[in-house]
Amino acid sequence: AGAVGRFLVPAGVGGDCLQIQKILAGRADSRRHLAVCRLYLDGPPLLGLGNLPDCGAGALPPPQQHLPLKQRQRAGHRRKSAAAGCLNCLSRLIRQPENQVSPTMSTRTLQQWLQHLETAHAAGTIDMGLERVGRVKDAMRLQPRCPVIIVGGTNGKGSVCAFLSRIYTEAGFKTGTLTSPHLHRFNERITVNCEPVADDAITAAFERIESARGETSLTYFEFNTLAAADIFLRENVDVMILEVGLGGRLDAVNVFDGDCTVITSVDLDHQAYLGDSIDSIAREKAGILRPNVPAVCGQTPPPALVSCAENIGAPLLLPKRDFDFAKLEQQQWSFRFHPTESSLKAAPRNRNSLPIPALRGGYQLGNAACAAGRWWCWTSATTRTPPAPCAKA
Repeated sequence: AGAVGRFLVPAGVGGDCLQIQKILAGRADSRRHLAVCRLYLDGPPLLGLGNLPDCGAGALPPPQQHLPLKQRQRAGHRRKSAAAGCLNCLSRLIRQPENQVSPTMSTRTLQQWLQHLETAHAAGTIDMGLERVGRVKDAMRLQPRCPVIIVGGTNGKGSVCAFLSRIYTEAGFKTGTLTSPHLHRFNERITVNCEPVADDAITAAFERIESARGETSLTYFEFNTLAAADIFLRENVDVMILEVGLGGRLDAVNVFDGDCTVITSVDLDHQAYLGDSIDSIAREKAGILRPNVPAVCGQTPPPALVSCAENIGAPLLLPKRDFDFAKLEQQQWSFRFHPTESSLKAAPRNRNSLPIPALRGGYQLGNAACAAGRWWCWTSATTRTPPAPCAKA
């Protein structure tokens, strides 16, 4: 998009920017003048304002010196002539306050947005809670129409998300994944089919959030979470995989209800926010559990987490009890799924001679088993049916 003085010019007009400058200065060729105006009259809605009215509808005739002689001699520039009002239409086109964010134009680059968000809320400090982000989520009507997998825990979240994303993508499901932090580019946090989304998609989502939030202040991560959900809904993904950022109970991701949850491990982390004991941290991470929604645990959970699950009726799938794995020779491993939880009406599964995961580290077998356990745990107790593979499957 370009700008002519304080007039915003929509992206896509290309070389017409110079022509518009000439029109505004009264030096345009009349045929080109009308062609540019017709672009706005007949083209797609501009800046969310809809198509412009016909030039002759109440438009003031342009100054005579702006038109060729023959046109100036025609009927005294009747208001209904094709040329009449072009200048007036352009002047009415999109004059907006300079500080107003346009709903269809990117007024900031992604880098400018990120620099703004780093300090926009509470000077960039962590501010946990669901009220603010939930209010904006509701205003944007961000209600997932596909299964949602929420992945929490102290260590292993990113690896489990990577395994799940690749499993679902290769199985033919359109997969949206939110992870954090990023390694090289912010776009890595929001992927569709394991590919980072484009800058334009993120900035457009940020602008929709900015428009919807009103006076509600949001943190960097809350913007990140809402943008991911907004993009995934617009991409019409088959499954969403959302990684918890910090804790669980008060994390922005927890405004969404999971159809299955994963808690990879529980250890001391972010003690200033989650508490200084394993039990207190376990209770925070258990905040992502939901009644009758299965949760896969990557390690034997602390008693506090088990107690929370029992209190709300969330069935747990535990390693060595409900699923297991073993490393084999020749860079292979096996996986067994044998749920004992009565509410999980799933048949036992065995997978042998699986290739060792490309992610390095002996502990990655445990993360891969956790992802595989989640794959097989769809049951009649879930709130939605399993996603149907897209056409390419």
